[in-house]
Amino acid sequence: MSLLGELAQVLGQLGELVANGRDAFDSDPRQRWSIERLWIYAGNLAEAHCRSEGIDDGVDPWAELIAARNVYAHHRPSQIVPGRLWADTVEAIGRLRQAVGSSEA
Repeated sequence: MSLLGELAQVLGQLGELVANGRDAFDSDPRQRWSIERLWIYAGNLAEAHCRSEGIDDGVDPWAELIAARNVYAHHRPSQIVPGRLWADTVEAIGRLRQAVGSSEA
């Protein structure tokens, strides 16, 4: 599978977790941890794609994915605000899935 294919799959998994709803996110910490980890995977894949294709990693959507990875990979759990994680994920996931899908075509 290509890097973009893997990235699309990871973003799809994020979309599935969002579809579970806010109540599931709030009541099961594994939902939050999964979302955090998937953002890390997404950023790693975006960075690897940029390197392999000679793309500037400062260009969106790649920059946004890499920046999210940096937050969730390097902040302590107590520094991550669950409500912000949820809101940012809900806001970004559809747009990023579309952008990555457009790049894959």
